[in-house]
Order: sequence, then structure tokens, then C-alpha cells
Amino acid sequence: MKETEEDRSERLRKLTRRAASERDRLADAVGGVVADVRRRRTVWKVAGLAATSIAAAGTAAYRLFGKSSPAARIGRAASATSILLGLGRAFLRIRRFL
Repeated sequence: MKETEEDRSERLRKLTRRAASERDRLADAVGGVVADVRRRRTVWKVAGLAATSIAAAGTAAYRLFGKSSPAARIGRAASATSILLGLGRAFLRIRRFL
């Protein structure tokens, strides 16, 4: 059974319509994936910025208020000074009785 020219052209038209339909579905699917990738990229970018900000704030806080910070050094010096002044006053009071 030989295929006629009309059958061939009809089959080609059906294949062409099917190809166009599949192309449209594929384009829609790819468009959805692209939108999802862009959304996820934005989410990760924001998360990265937040993590960087938290790390920078933590580092700055540690440098300002940590063990070796200027505030801690001043606090230790103030404690030592307070002890020395207290001992000095105690010595002056005891000296009166000697």
C-alpha cells in the first residue's frame, strides 16, 4: 500500500502542528524554570547579604566589647585603680593609729 501525495502532506501538517504545540509547551516549561532560578538566586543573594552583615556586626562587637577590646582594657584598669585607691585609703586610716 503506497502513500499518496495527499496522505503525505496531511501527515506533514499534523506533525508540524504537533511540533508547534510541543515547542510552545517546552517554552512555557523553560520560562517557569527560568523564573524559579531567578527567584532562588535572589533569595540566596539576600541570605548571603544577611549572613555577611551578621558576621561583620559580630566581628565589630567582639572588637569593641571582647576581652582585648579598649573597653575591656579600660574596665580592667579601672578595677585595678579602684583596688589601689581603696588600699591607699585603708593605709591612711590605719596610719592614724600607728
